[in-house]
Amino acid sequence: MKVVSIKARSERLTPREREVVGWLAQGKSIQEVATILGIASNTVAIHHGNAARRFGAQNRMKLVLTAIRLGIIPCPCTTQAAQKEAA
Repeated sequence: MKVVSIKARSERLTPREREVVGWLAQGKSIQEVATILGIASNTVAIHHGNAARRFGAQNRMKLVLTAIRLGIIPCPCTTQAAQKEAA
């Protein structure tokens, strides 16, 4: 049995899964993400679950922290600070 690293599994995230994780990192709820993306909340929950499974994350916080640590999504606090500086 071949062991695949979390980094390798994370590279297989679909663009939509990355998008969902990015919105979740900004504190959006499943329903809010669904509204933003114009898709059903069940679909958002599926993308969230698929990404969490690939990362081996048992909850949203672990999913988001792992995605940030691996460079899959930018840290929301860094992004917000850069936006404030640009304003």
